[in-house]
Amino acid sequence: MTHGLAVPIPKSSRPHHLEDLAAAAQVQLSQSTLDRIDGLAPVPPHPVPLEIR
Repeated sequence: MTHGLAVPIPKSSRPHHLEDLAAAAQVQLSQSTLDRIDGLAPVPPHPVPLEIR
């Protein structure tokens, strides 16, 4: 989360949903929250391919 290298791009078929998703980019999380998220999903020590369907 703290590396700034990933941005989710969820599918949205309705304009107001897209506006909500774009507004979510402005949410700022505290460092302690970011640390907790990183602890739950740590960065792997080597590149790992993503499962994309």
